Amino acid sequence: MVNVIETNLYSIPAEQKKSVIVDADWNDRYGHLVVLKTGTKYQIVINNCAIDSPFKITTPLIRWVNEQEFLIVNSRTRSKSHNLYILSKDGEAKSSFYCGDAVEDVSPNKEGIWISYFDEGVFGKGISTEGLVLFSYGGQPIFRFHSDLDRELVIGDCYAICKSKANALWLCAFPDFDIVELDKNKKVSGLYTIPSGMEGSKAINIRNRVAYFYSPHNNRYELYRCELGNGNAVKVGFLEVHTVRGLGPREHNNFVSISDSSLKGIRIEEESAYN
Repeated sequence: MVNVIETNLYSIPAEQKKSVIVDADWNDRYGHLVVLKTGTKYQIVINNCAIDSPFKITTPLIRWVNEQEFLIVNSRTRSKSHNLYILSKDGEAKSSFYCGDAVEDVSPNKEGIWISYFDEGVFGKGISTEGLVLFSYGGQPIFRFHSDLDRELVIGDCYAICKSKANALWLCAFPDFDIVELDKNKKVSGLYTIPSGMEGSKAINIRNRVAYFYSPHNNRYELYRCELGNGNAVKVGFLEVHTVRGLGPREHNNFVSISDSSLKGIRIEEESAYN
């Protein structure tokens, strides 16, 4: 028996009904981060406290770094000007650097910031051609997927990443769509063939060898479950929202979903408990 439980984490207040959520993040300890857009104006909301950005927001992704800091990436940039900014909770810019064009997703951890890229970056120029990069908080590449990986794997478009344990990372990328785990040493510690029909999933979540896939190419908005390396995927739910992202193993929820007006936690409960 599998139950998919949705919990509302943030909703746009009624007096801001003309605003839309562009991106958001959630952490069980830190709360919610939201980027709102009203007309052409962007605003950052931190646990219902709104602040203005000290720099120009254009195509934002927002993530918690720690309890006191968060980051924003402008995912598209036509120049090599800085497009990743680390801010304090009161809106002070702490540091910034250029992280490449066509950013698909962002995943900070204690060591640095994982940046994944979609095809326009991978087949473009500069650092984004690596497909996946771990940057230090000072902006230096620590690990580049195509240049530094200990085996020959290729990213044409990094569809989905998700935190694993101990600074490790899961990824699922075009063209093979294999499920790959990079351990804390940036070595391939797991490599699994994706179940048939799960190619192109927009989000993944993996805990204790149980994998969940959201919105594969041929089954948009549907949520599936399988055991890694063992059998077919089984449909367990349906989430018709424009953005779903897998969360790390320390979080209560498996995913967050983002619509124009709300941020929700998606928790998948099974008869067997897992961390």
